Amino acid sequence: MEVVKLWIHQSDCPFILTSEDFEVKYYHNLIETNNKTTVKRGYIAARDSEELQNCLNTLLSKEKILKYLIYERCEKCISMRMDLHFTHAMETLIKNGGYVVGPFIAEKGKETWQIGFDDKNSMENFLDSLFPVDDYTILNHYTLPAVDEMSEILENLDDLIALINTLAKLTPTEKETLIKAIKGGYYEQPKKIDLSELSDVFGTSKVAIYKNLKRAEHKVMEALVKLLLNMNSKDSVEKLAKRQQKVIKEITKFK
Repeated sequence: MEVVKLWIHQSDCPFILTSEDFEVKYYHNLIETNNKTTVKRGYIAARDSEELQNCLNTLLSKEKILKYLIYERCEKCISMRMDLHFTHAMETLIKNGGYVVGPFIAEKGKETWQIGFDDKNSMENFLDSLFPVDDYTILNHYTLPAVDEMSEILENLDDLIALINTLAKLTPTEKETLIKAIKGGYYEQPKKIDLSELSDVFGTSKVAIYKNLKRAEHKVMEALVKLLLNMNSKDSVEKLAKRQQKVIKEITKFK
């Protein structure tokens, strides 16, 4: 399964068009398609009530809009359902076997799509068919793991989540220090950067850098060791070492 996240500009999308003319943001978290109709449920948020009402009036005057239902509203936000005819991009998505896998967000004349395909060929056909009507920029693309890899992930899901939560709970200082140390080669043999050089980068003492690294290391390694121990019965030492290297690489990407 191929999953792609992209920015897309559609000349026939009422949400994108109105987001060009008004300071609003659309967040559609529930999206269905049937009989050349798209049903979007979500929110419209604006800077103030006047901007919100003006945007709504313009939106409802667009030809693509079939019907709507307002669930709830406050001064700057509306929760509602919108039924509309397919845009060129949505019709192209369905023709190529694509489907929605995440929320659509529209603002400032662009909409973020999160969509999936059963194979790479279908995804590429969809992207090729967008031009010249619609313009797009790919933000992210990944292929879901193979069944055996996914099985292993699910078996260790609790420990993986614990590791991710540990990374998320690092303080900004701990996180930045650890990332700089890893990227700079502090943990390589021989070291490519030492405490003195790291202290110069941060403009602080070697003692402060040392303490920040030790606190971060303790938190991360505690979660990592638990994950590795639980996998130990199934994996060789060589595989565990490779996985540890992957985790270290992921830490350097973490922000």
